[in-house]
Amino acid sequence: MENNNYNSTESDLNSNKNINKTNSELSQDELLANLKHSLNNFKVETSNLLESLVDSIDSSVENKEIRIESKKIIAEINKELSKVLSEAGDKITRKTPEIGTQNYSEEE
Repeated sequence: MENNNYNSTESDLNSNKNINKTNSELSQDELLANLKHSLNNFKVETSNLLESLVDSIDSSVENKEIRIESKKIIAEINKELSKVLSEAGDKITRKTPEIGTQNYSEEE
C-alpha cells in the first residue's frame, strides 16, 4: 500500500510540473503579446505625435524651404522608427522550441 501512495504522489508531482509548465508558457505568451501590443501602441502614438509636429511646422514656419526640409526629416524619422518597432515586434513574437532560449537582442 505504501508503494501505491508513493506512485500516486509521484504522479501528482508530475501532473503539477506539467500544469506549472503550461501556466509558465501561457504567462510568457501573454507577456510577449502584451509587449508587442505596447510596441504597436507606442508606434501609433509616436506617429500621431510626429504628425502633430508636422501640422505645427505647417502653421508656424514661414520659410518654405525650412518647412519642406523639416517635414522631410520628420517623415524619415517616422519611417525609420516604424521600421525598427516593426522589426522588434517580429522578433518578440518569433517562437522557439524552448521558450526563453532566443536572444531577442541579437542581430540577424
